[in-house]
Amino acid sequence: LATTQRPWLTMFPRPMFMDYFKMWEASYFGQKHFVTTEQTHFITVSTDATNGNGSGSGDGEGLLWKPLDYEDYDTMVETNRFVQLPQFRESERPTLDLKLEVISASPRVFEIKNFLSSAEVEHMLQLANRYNVTTSEHKEQLSVYQQEEDRKLSKDEKKRRKKVLHSAQSNAWIRREMTPVTNAIYHRVADVLQIDESLLRHRNEHENTELNTHHSIAEAIHVTQHVKGQGYSPRLDGAVPSILNRYQPNRFATIIFFLSDDRNVDEGSSALQGGELVFPLAVTTQNHDGVTVKPKAGNAVVFYNMLPDGNLDDLSQHTSKLVEEGDKWMGTLFVWDPIID
Repeated sequence: LATTQRPWLTMFPRPMFMDYFKMWEASYFGQKHFVTTEQTHFITVSTDATNGNGSGSGDGEGLLWKPLDYEDYDTMVETNRFVQLPQFRESERPTLDLKLEVISASPRVFEIKNFLSSAEVEHMLQLANRYNVTTSEHKEQLSVYQQEEDRKLSKDEKKRRKKVLHSAQSNAWIRREMTPVTNAIYHRVADVLQIDESLLRHRNEHENTELNTHHSIAEAIHVTQHVKGQGYSPRLDGAVPSILNRYQPNRFATIIFFLSDDRNVDEGSSALQGGELVFPLAVTTQNHDGVTVKPKAGNAVVFYNMLPDGNLDDLSQHTSKLVEEGDKWMGTLFVWDPIID
């Protein structure tokens, strides 16, 4: 407060961010930050998930689907070897260089091109289809409301229709330990956020003992599919926690992964049109209606839901334009401070 002179809008006194959190500067549009990570791109991803135990094709591609357990992570820590399955990754360079470019200074929003390789995008889509939790009843309801646009509806029916159409066609939650590929993606996110990778997974009793929990501060990646006529209304990812919660936890940062675009089209499918990510309150002299990001498969967007002084950033509100044609696939990952509530 003494530094920023901002009024305290959330619970006071809220502890400042944990020491492991460092926010990237966003002083001007086009400002660039560079991150080098050992978690290079996977360039081969098998569709063979036989038993999920590493069996499958003769060249070992079934290993790409082998879930990780506590023993795997303990071994990585003990040997200091965190790069799994290098035979399926880019071999030209031992590291991957990522560039964060500021596309909004307030809120702080950064775009990262080629965060995911095409093979990793395909892997995420395979997982999303495999672990889709959307019920057939929900899909039937979506289909009915999509066809009843011109029918006269009551006020309550219109509210129900709007809520349904702003929900996703399909939903899946992808956890870090599901495969070596998802593990690498989480590790890469930790490097981008400038934090220790162990914070984004369950830790044993000897790791980061200053924390009050051994659990991850990252949620599962929520993969959604939006079809023609779907999107979502403006929303904030952060929220004011209960006054009774002494930790005052909140979603510190959000990472959005685009998994489809107007080029990534299967045979017989329509190219994606619409579905742009919009930050409507990021108003500038060039963008009077906010900052818009066009989906491109493999790209990512990182933004902070909080300000450096611990307040929620009300300007971090974001929305999605309605899909006009094709399917929009995206993944969303939330990282919390200091713990997940």
